[in-house]
Amino acid sequence: MKFSNGCVAAAVSGDTVVCSYATAVGVYVKPKTGWKSIQTYDALLVATDPNPYFFSLGIDQGVVVVGDPYYNNLQGAAYLFVKPKKGWGIPSNIRRVQIQTARLTASDGQFADGFGDSVAIWGDTVAGAPYSRHGGSIRGAAYVFVKPAGGWKDMTQTAELTDPNLQYYGNLGSSIAVQRRTLVAGNSAGGDSTNFQGSAYVYVEPPGGWVDTTTPDAELSASDGQPHDYFGVSAGISGTTIVIGSEHVFINLTGAAYVFGP
Repeated sequence: MKFSNGCVAAAVSGDTVVCSYATAVGVYVKPKTGWKSIQTYDALLVATDPNPYFFSLGIDQGVVVVGDPYYNNLQGAAYLFVKPKKGWGIPSNIRRVQIQTARLTASDGQFADGFGDSVAIWGDTVAGAPYSRHGGSIRGAAYVFVKPAGGWKDMTQTAELTDPNLQYYGNLGSSIAVQRRTLVAGNSAGGDSTNFQGSAYVYVEPPGGWVDTTTPDAELSASDGQPHDYFGVSAGISGTTIVIGSEHVFINLTGAAYVFGP
């Protein structure tokens, strides 16, 4: 199967595929007869804010999260779209356009933080801000948003996850993955502007729920890591297995994926 036009980012959950066309997101639902070439979206997701750039995407159980790291002087934002009760493409608007359910932002956002550069969703929603400044240095951060009792609404984070031990120019949050109580945040810069070897951090939700923390539960790295590998440029998690992508392995630019598990 294929979609018309190019996708900046894509994500899938069950029978639903979402594709970012930069200024809007197309929602495609698997036809009853099976997947085939599709020319028309079932719903088009748009933001009420002017000139969005939907850079990253995630979807889980009928909720789409879209990252726009260029919002508000590059502070960034993430938008949530909740599937209507009757299904995608059912809004009263005949163009099947749906505006966001909620806008998520960082309470401590600053110019060029890049919040929303990466997003992931598993029940609760997570957004990365890889250029967030802490203590005057660019170190990055991962933000967790927990759905309020009354449903999603415009809000700031429930918890902020950082690591003060990162050296200048880390970019924690350059990639994000989350499943159940485990969150993985890539730091492809590695915390050293002359290194870029990269690392990744694992945070586990405490029994009482997500809270601000500066202490990761684990740090992941490549046993054969070298400068400019950009380990942590991508991340994924399934069950007890974590996969971290490395864009450049050594100097031959072949790239690699590293698997971590029990």
